[in-house]
Amino acid sequence: MIVRREGQLAPKHLCWVVGSYFEKIGSTSFAVYSIAVTDAHNRTWFVKRRYWNFERFHRHLRVIPNYTLHLPPKRIFSSNTYDAFVHQCCAQLDKYLQDLLSIANVAEQHEVWDFFSVSSSKEECPKIGYSNLTTMKSANHSINFDFS
Repeated sequence: MIVRREGQLAPKHLCWVVGSYFEKIGSTSFAVYSIAVTDAHNRTWFVKRRYWNFERFHRHLRVIPNYTLHLPPKRIFSSNTYDAFVHQCCAQLDKYLQDLLSIANVAEQHEVWDFFSVSSSKEECPKIGYSNLTTMKSANHSINFDFS
């Protein structure tokens, strides 16, 4: 539920994509995105999501009225360096989350909280650590969202 005070939203949580790294299991490599979440009590936790987690999340939300967002493409064809590629992917996913959470009836969905919860992170991304996390400047990538 979104808390309103005199017609304005009262932010309860902040969230931003802080970086990404590549994980390799067997012969398969994939990007893992790290999302920092801070609640109203200033507690911060990190969740890790692969692109397919974003795809599944997006599919669940598409049935909600007013949800017309497009998920950024999985692969960005570019001749940029690795760092530029990582920055671009994280920035696009961060913008997607900002846009998603700016839609009140979407931000209120339990799937949104589930996506940002630590328990679902453990189930969906086992065997993944932070040793290779590429941290990026996130000061301009904050997302305000509210849950009760």
